[in-house]
Amino acid sequence: YYEINGEIAGVACAQASLERINQIVKEVELYNTGFCFVLDNRGYVILNSEDISPPELSVNLNNDIRNSENNILSKIANDMTTGKNGLEEIQLNDKDYYIAYAPIKRIGWSFGAAIAKEEVIAPVVKNSEVIENITQENISKLNSHMFQTMIFMVIFVLLLLMSVTYIGRRLSNHFVEPIHELSDGVREIASGDLNKKLNIKTGDEIEHLAICFNAMTDELKTYMDNLTKITAEKERIATELDVAKNIQTSMLPNIFPPFPDKKEFSIFATMNAAKEVGGDFYDFYLLDENHLVVTIADVSGKGIPAALFMMISKTILKNFSMTMTNPDDFAAVMALSNNQLCQNNDAMMFVTVFMGMLDIKTGEFLFVNGGHNPPLVYHKSTNSYEYLNVAKNFVLGGMEDIDFKQQSIKLDKGDIIFMYTDGVTEALNPNNELYGEERLINCLNRSDRNLSVEGLLAFVRADVNNHVNDAAQSDDITMLTLKFN
Repeated sequence: YYEINGEIAGVACAQASLERINQIVKEVELYNTGFCFVLDNRGYVILNSEDISPPELSVNLNNDIRNSENNILSKIANDMTTGKNGLEEIQLNDKDYYIAYAPIKRIGWSFGAAIAKEEVIAPVVKNSEVIENITQENISKLNSHMFQTMIFMVIFVLLLLMSVTYIGRRLSNHFVEPIHELSDGVREIASGDLNKKLNIKTGDEIEHLAICFNAMTDELKTYMDNLTKITAEKERIATELDVAKNIQTSMLPNIFPPFPDKKEFSIFATMNAAKEVGGDFYDFYLLDENHLVVTIADVSGKGIPAALFMMISKTILKNFSMTMTNPDDFAAVMALSNNQLCQNNDAMMFVTVFMGMLDIKTGEFLFVNGGHNPPLVYHKSTNSYEYLNVAKNFVLGGMEDIDFKQQSIKLDKGDIIFMYTDGVTEALNPNNELYGEERLINCLNRSDRNLSVEGLLAFVRADVNNHVNDAAQSDDITMLTLKFN
């Protein structure tokens, strides 16, 4: 104890007789096989019920049972020396025990009590036998009661069925005959007799159902009449679209080789519309003996409007080209065509155009780009394809009085110009991935250099189809290949 200023004023101490504590431990009654023991903080058993405890828990101040080969006993000893509470099942001397333990906090020891498992569960086994006997007695009584109940239920059900049968016979004439009439009428309607009318007057739901059937046949007749008209209209439109497709196809050069006597160049082109008719087009023609004009274009939108604007654009471009008297007028052809397309263009449509003119004697290739995808050019000297460097001119039909820049390159023997529309590079696969410019140039560089111009287009189209897989075609696909021989 301490003084107010914190200095020690004195010390008092008391001790208990170990024999007395041991006697207290031995006096604890734990059935026939139970025993108690005390463990100090060093892991030694210092007190126990000597007569019946297993050797592993006998008093032995040279044996730290935390090091026991019995893992469960070692765990119990560690828990006890660290002041923990617990209950564990353990096997000692080939016999199962339950050991409960708790700390003696004031002196740092721990008290443990062990009872054989068979003694703990003996009352449970005994009670189980009693419960089983009681259950058997109750099941016998319950079976007898259920048998009597089932007899009663069978009699009740038989009486109920007899009553229902009697009542059903009385009501059948009121319900069954109208139902048969309704059923017969429905079969006639289903067979195609839409003029059939049901005349049922029962004043109940069956009459209401008959009225609904009569209304349904009227609506069905109206629907069938309308469907006939719509089908006829669709067939007419399909026929007209087929004619339009044939007209559009016939407007594009489709005989190859187009100039059999001209060996200075080879040319091939294809156009596959996403719908019946498309907005892409290609064109090529000789201005004179030495100059070949090639065009590839893509109109905004799809379908019939794009097809009409495509025909107008193709005609205007060719007309102005045919009036050209000097190669330097090539950019003017695009400018004049643009102004012509802008007039009365209330639909605000436009067209991207790449137009080139090849001098088949010298290999000089003049070109003007109107907002179109840049073509690829193959140089035999480098044995590779590259994108043509084109000026960024505006599209045609978007704005009047625009100047277009004319450019030129020199083609050598064996060089190739590959032109295409964005339907190639923007082809989508089922994962919505674009074919893209990189795949296109890689495909061309993988191609056999001995392929004809027709074979080259087939090779590219096969690669596009392989990318697209089974996805629907989303845009017109047009390609043109020109080789200088």
